Amino acid sequence: MHPIQEPLDLAAELVILTSIELFLDTTTASQNVYENICATFTQHMQRINLGVEFELLSHYRVEATIAELTGVKSIMHDMCLNTCIAYMGPFSELSSCLKCQEPQYKTTPAGRERQPHDEQSVVT
Repeated sequence: MHPIQEPLDLAAELVILTSIELFLDTTTASQNVYENICATFTQHMQRINLGVEFELLSHYRVEATIAELTGVKSIMHDMCLNTCIAYMGPFSELSSCLKCQEPQYKTTPAGRERQPHDEQSVVT
């Protein structure tokens, strides 16, 4: 992947620009919060009817677009629910946190193994 080598001008790309701005504004929020804000904003834009089709990028698509534009990709690692440790390096094979004993994976009704708890990942 080769990032763009010149200054980036997204002034003509309002959907991409707005999506990236909202993504950056919600970096400490969940993916669900981003998606809800985008849905509300899109509904608002449709209500005021500017004569332009306007639908913001999904969380997945805006992350991919940022990676494409910058050449920087996130790497996700499971993390303790209480943020004690990240399950990587010497902790990658643990099934529960050494500090708080919280299990790394949640128990699912279908008995699926190794399903991370929601929002327990850290970007490195």
